[in-house]
Amino acid sequence: MKNFLSIPKNNNITNIAIGKFDGIHLGHQQILDSLRENSAIIIIDNHTKDFLTSINDRFLRLKNTYPNLYLLELESIKHLEGSAFIAMLLELLPKLETIVVGYDFRFGHNRGFSGNDIANFFKGRVIIIPQVKYNEIPLHSSTIKDLIRHGDIAISNAMLGWNYTIKGEVIKGQGLASQKLFATLNIQTSGYVLPSSGVYASLTDDEMSVSFIGNRLSTDKQFAIETHIIGKAHIPHKHSIRITFLKKIRDNRHFSDLQTLKAQIRQDIAQAKEILESSFHKS
Repeated sequence: MKNFLSIPKNNNITNIAIGKFDGIHLGHQQILDSLRENSAIIIIDNHTKDFLTSINDRFLRLKNTYPNLYLLELESIKHLEGSAFIAMLLELLPKLETIVVGYDFRFGHNRGFSGNDIANFFKGRVIIIPQVKYNEIPLHSSTIKDLIRHGDIAISNAMLGWNYTIKGEVIKGQGLASQKLFATLNIQTSGYVLPSSGVYASLTDDEMSVSFIGNRLSTDKQFAIETHIIGKAHIPHKHSIRITFLKKIRDNRHFSDLQTLKAQIRQDIAQAKEILESSFHKS
């Protein structure tokens, strides 16, 4: 993604949306829908360690609809007072006419200024998108993160407007699943908010799957993120995969022996398949 501070000053950008846009949820979509021709999106990167979408995810989700995407490092602007921040925007965007932000947008040193303060330093049009709610729940990235952490995937997905997805590198598992249970891919991921411990109906690289997150209580007690692609006894090795979560099936629990565990996994697979097929039928 291009660095906003390096933007050519002879650009024709007249309207911008500014924010972190983590998750690009339905509230963010209302902000982006206010953009017009010659627009740009400025994504502020605060290098948070628990995100819904990585910076690259945000770029990939937005690039086809909004080609003018720019990254602005929080470290490079957090010292600026409100007036200096707006002055910087005007210097880099000499044709700027409209600024669009969300109701909770903060800027300037110590986040001391709100969207309402922009008009004090900018003579153009300021659009502040009011709070968006889903079933009376305020729609905010932090709310969605909490729901995901509690395993409320269906509500989270509805608030996002897309199905929550994490990405990771495939790593070696304990080798037990393919031999005595069901073949799985294990991943290592960093930064993404993880759903609560348990079993989920999921898609793995768009294939129907059942995924597990948590400590393997019935075997080595180690933390794992693993996924079984439904209908595949052997899964070809991949370097990286995407796991998309649709619905939680059950919590993590201990089983007394591998036979009992395998019987439960068989039930999990059947339930995941039913959920996924029903979801596809509705869509």
